[in-house]
Amino acid sequence: MLAEEKSISARYAEERDRAEAEAREKETRVLALARELETLTDLKDELDRTNKLLRAEMEDLVSSKDDVGKS
Repeated sequence: MLAEEKSISARYAEERDRAEAEAREKETRVLALARELETLTDLKDELDRTNKLLRAEMEDLVSSKDDVGKS
């Protein structure tokens, strides 16, 4: 009877340890994905700003070209 209880206890301990290890792995994955998302969001914001500046510059160039043609 005592051996059976020890066996059951050991099995539960193994299951608990596996569940804890899996939870740690998932938490690590979540943190890595959150960092990657933040990095990609920052990059997107930077590219959006650059795109806006380049569009404004292009519009200025097109506008000045039109002005030169009118002179």
